[in-house]
Amino acid sequence: MRVAPTFMRFGSFEIFTPKDSYTHRQGPSFGKKKEMMPHMLDYVIDNFYKEFASEKDKYMLLFKQIAIRTIKMVSHWQAVGFCHGVMNTDNMSILGLTIDYGPYGFVEHFDPKHICNHSDSEGRYRYEA
Repeated sequence: MRVAPTFMRFGSFEIFTPKDSYTHRQGPSFGKKKEMMPHMLDYVIDNFYKEFASEKDKYMLLFKQIAIRTIKMVSHWQAVGFCHGVMNTDNMSILGLTIDYGPYGFVEHFDPKHICNHSDSEGRYRYEA
């Protein structure tokens, strides 16, 4: 069971993306960004970031706060050697919370080549670039 204040994720906003040149897929709400995005952002602010509701630049403040919370979350993971095996947009909470651990592991001795997700044959989620 998963429990969280919301399951709104970075990936929730990908519904507006244009056709991807690699997959040839586009978001299901492509072309509706101007119409729908403000409603989604206002929902997030009204329910989780009320302190920005009356601010002129509320969307930029929201973006910055989400980035700060996410940076803190990941840095806390790294401080204890936690490695998330699938750090994609569907696993990134707009609240800076861990809502989907996915395949994961702990690094007991630092190895920049360590891959905790055995299906990650490309090493996308390792420390080493």
